Amino acid sequence: ATIDGRTTIDEDCHVFPYASLGTIPQDLTFHGEMVYLEIGRKTTIREYVTINCGTEKGGNYTRIGSGNLIMAYCHIAHNCLLGNDIIMVNQASLTGHCVVEDRAFLSGMTGFHQFTRIGTLAMVSALSAINKDIPPYVICGGRPAVAQGINVVGMRRAGIGPQVRAEIKEAYKLLYRSSMNVSQALEAIKQSLKSPEV
Repeated sequence: ATIDGRTTIDEDCHVFPYASLGTIPQDLTFHGEMVYLEIGRKTTIREYVTINCGTEKGGNYTRIGSGNLIMAYCHIAHNCLLGNDIIMVNQASLTGHCVVEDRAFLSGMTGFHQFTRIGTLAMVSALSAINKDIPPYVICGGRPAVAQGINVVGMRRAGIGPQVRAEIKEAYKLLYRSSMNVSQALEAIKQSLKSPEV
């Protein structure tokens, strides 16, 4: 494995052979600035994973939270911010400036456009191409990816109660299954649904 640059790896991490961590970003705007990679506790990085440092333009750092499993051949580009307990299956690739929130599940051979945000407990099916944000708790997939439902099993496992799950389901219906546009759906959600998860 290669660990390069200004890379910080916290306790109890496992880095497997041929991983490449902390190398300079694959970004034409990079000109040798002070840039960083931070990896949190209990993160497992499998074979041939590549994780680049940040660029000055995006805040100088790439950050990986704690308890993540990043499987073989995954790529995490410059200025990505990952939360905790995320699973990235083989060959999932994040381009620059992506944000992945806690407990998201990114299946194998998935590609994410720059600046994409993947919400808490979201699930993305294999072979998907994602060019829009994925809200928390949503299951999506396809080329291009579309919303396909909500992650009920993941929410139950996370201890989210039935009343909140019902509100999330209602919010999903308003956003994806009603005749309203996004602005109208968001306004309706704000008016009628009050849980913090929504």
